[in-house]
Amino acid sequence: MKIRLSVFAIALVVVANALVLAGVAWNRSGQPASVLELTERELALSHGRWSSRESTGVSLSLRLADQDYDWLDEDKLAELGFDVAPADRDDDRYWRGQERRLFVALEYDGPAFEALLDQQRSRLDRLRSELEAGAASRHEVEAARSGLERLRKAGSRLVAVDADTDVDALRRRYSNPDRHVVTRGVLRMHAIAPHARDENLRLRGRVGRLLPGEVYLPRRFHEVLRQATDEQRNAIDAPPRYRMEIRWGRGQEPWITAAEAIDRS
Repeated sequence: MKIRLSVFAIALVVVANALVLAGVAWNRSGQPASVLELTERELALSHGRWSSRESTGVSLSLRLADQDYDWLDEDKLAELGFDVAPADRDDDRYWRGQERRLFVALEYDGPAFEALLDQQRSRLDRLRSELEAGAASRHEVEAARSGLERLRKAGSRLVAVDADTDVDALRRRYSNPDRHVVTRGVLRMHAIAPHARDENLRLRGRVGRLLPGEVYLPRRFHEVLRQATDEQRNAIDAPPRYRMEIRWGRGQEPWITAAEAIDRS
């Protein structure tokens, strides 16, 4: 009996591995859906530096830009299947939030990222004007200036720009493989408290995480990453230390095909 169970367990593992490999092969077959060259700004190494404990298996986290998600308003949330029925301001269903797994369109280093930079510049200009009028502090101005510089030099340029329940519809709207990525993600809805008692809750959404949120680094690229990152942890506003070519396949799964260190001298 024990022998039969052992054979069955081994067979189950073999079948499972075969299915995984078949899925990987299918995802990577044909032309890739997207091919981007991302840097450390969008592909973050855990702890910011190489660790010998990571040498056997290294994954890089996909980082989205810090954004307001103005496009994920109440109408868009309803279109995506969220429950946006009117609710009393004390109804805690919205404070707990709702989430759904959907398809998300990402734009890399394009108009959406430029819009984020423009927002930061406008905020800095406004605070400088308010400083002259005595309505803002030098600390607020310096924080805004530092934030703009950090975004310009080191912030992720991967911006979520749309979402849909239909992956093909999303791909038709965002069809540039060198600029756009359609992948899976978890979208979350939250409520913004009204300023006055007679105002209604405002509902907004955001991309909570991408699926997958990490990309496995093949062993042949380990030495490149180690040399680029093992000296010291990267400062939060420092330029990136490495770049990688990453592809997304038919099943919205990414994989890394090239890597190189960036000479910052």
